[in-house]
Amino acid sequence: MRSSSVIPNHCQRGHLYVDLGAIRANVLTLDRLFKAQGSSTEEGSIYAVVKSDAYGHGAVAVAQALTDMDEVCGFAVATAEEAFELRENGIKKPLLVMGHVFPYAYERMINEEIAVLLFGDDILEALHDLGVRLGKVALAHVEVDTGMSRLGIGADEQGLLFMRKASGFSHIRIEGIFTHFAQADEVDQEFTRRQYREFVAFADRVESELQMKIRYRHAGNSAAVLAGVEMLLSFTRPGIGIYGIVPSAAVQERMEAKLEPALSFVSQIVMLKDSRSGTPISYGSTFVTEKETLVATVPIGYGDGYPRCNNGGEVLVRGKRVPIIGRICMDFMMLDVTGIEDVAVGDRVTLLGEDKGERITIEDWSRQSGRYHYELICDLNQRIPRLFGIGGGL
Repeated sequence: MRSSSVIPNHCQRGHLYVDLGAIRANVLTLDRLFKAQGSSTEEGSIYAVVKSDAYGHGAVAVAQALTDMDEVCGFAVATAEEAFELRENGIKKPLLVMGHVFPYAYERMINEEIAVLLFGDDILEALHDLGVRLGKVALAHVEVDTGMSRLGIGADEQGLLFMRKASGFSHIRIEGIFTHFAQADEVDQEFTRRQYREFVAFADRVESELQMKIRYRHAGNSAAVLAGVEMLLSFTRPGIGIYGIVPSAAVQERMEAKLEPALSFVSQIVMLKDSRSGTPISYGSTFVTEKETLVATVPIGYGDGYPRCNNGGEVLVRGKRVPIIGRICMDFMMLDVTGIEDVAVGDRVTLLGEDKGERITIEDWSRQSGRYHYELICDLNQRIPRLFGIGGGL
């Protein structure tokens, strides 16, 4: 099949296809697993993490595809701008910014009912003063640091003092209290369980000693849910799992559920050249053909976010794995397609995804580049058009 015959003109150089049906199916799987671990909630159990443009999948399209699902009770992002983009595109469900928010964004967040991450006196006081001036209540979730050592109040007496102070501010409503797991994707789950116990004990103290009733408690990420770590919480915050990617090999070994990868990345062959033995390929001439080789050029490179590696990696052509040869350029890569029957200019090249039963995964990219698979999908940039649909791609 020639890709040029079915792909829109602006996508012919290369495009990402995002299967929104797979993402919805993964949400249902994660919801079922979370509830099976003992948590029960009258509301949805999934607070979908769509930060970093939904891990490269397209935050607006993903949120729009999930917003009608009863299982989804809200969306989490990392920056104020990410939240604003969702509001601008019609997302009305609760939003939580889980990264540090700078004061310039407070007013708009209060006006658009976007929850702020709360962990310091300066944030507390600035939010309250602005709320008084606007005549509105600021929404907030408090992070408790139980072992991540990144942001958050301590699960100790100082933390309790902070919560006591926060409870006295009339124009701040603390809707949630949460922690973040540091090792949920590892084989040994004891550290995660310890974090959970410490968090729950602190939240219980806040409720009993301060008479603060906080609506939501949350902690679990994709790894915790998929690994079957039992936790009784209001909802879970899966990110990577929503997109059909398993957090780690350790989680893969423990999980029984199956996730559906949502992302495909395809391009096409734009040139074929018969190269004699001894022909150098790409920058630095680090690869030299050892025999007569049919070399295909593909117009995708590290400028699109494809991981740059030297003489390594594979893609699919006509359902068969073929090696990338030479250094990957900013805008191109070269393949050895010797032996691929009837290969032609215009043939589809699958860089990520499935073709005729064979699949290239993000884990393959990770192995070939020595980089982290979360990082790799987040690096797929906006030079590559995204196409969205339900089911198989173009």
